[in-house]
Amino acid sequence: MMSSGARLDSHQDVLITACPWDPRIKGEFFHQTTLSVPLRHVKEFINNIKELVKIEPKFLCILEDSNGILMRYVTSSPAFLGKEEKALHFDLTYYRSKDDPLVPRLYEDFIEEIELMAVFKYNALPHWGKNRNIAFNDVIKKYKNAIAFLKVKERFDPLGLFSREWTDQILGKVYREARVCTRV
Repeated sequence: MMSSGARLDSHQDVLITACPWDPRIKGEFFHQTTLSVPLRHVKEFINNIKELVKIEPKFLCILEDSNGILMRYVTSSPAFLGKEEKALHFDLTYYRSKDDPLVPRLYEDFIEEIELMAVFKYNALPHWGKNRNIAFNDVIKKYKNAIAFLKVKERFDPLGLFSREWTDQILGKVYREARVCTRV
């Protein structure tokens, strides 16, 4: 995704290689939140969502236009950044305004409550390409093999060609306590 649409500004391209999610074109206007909740927490997580429905029964209706909440089973993996325990993926897809993406979505607060509850209360892992930045706050600490991953990453990409400011930030490679000026 980081290289998709890289030629978008080329006069030769004429937007042919533009990705549908690129905000510079009128493509797909939806947002997706995907979280892996450990199986041991799934029942309680779903019960918490039911409690939110009691507060506002209509809020899940906004997900109906995009297939509701999709769930799929994910097994554990020995990969450095793989799931360390069996989990259930929860995919929530909802639309944003075509006219102004900054306009709050209908029931946005309830959808964000689900995301934050999953991440911070139930130790869910965010999908690497589908969540808001808040879901990645200290996410690298949730992986027991993170240090091994970072060593391999450094070995095979010493120049940081496959890194961006965002990846460095979520991988914990930014010293936040430094008292220096930074790019805003």
